[in-house]
Amino acid sequence: AGAAVTLGSSLLAYLAIILAMVNIAGGFAVTDRMLKLFHKKKTGEADPHA
Repeated sequence: AGAAVTLGSSLLAYLAIILAMVNIAGGFAVTDRMLKLFHKKKTGEADPHA
């Protein structure tokens, strides 16, 4: 006997998958921005925070 698959449960499953994908993509974006903060500047490059 399998579980009953209703429209509501399918929508919740799709919503969960979409939110998980957004969470992963956002995590990569935030990590990339944080790593750029610690990126070493090349010689002669102006400090944008000065």
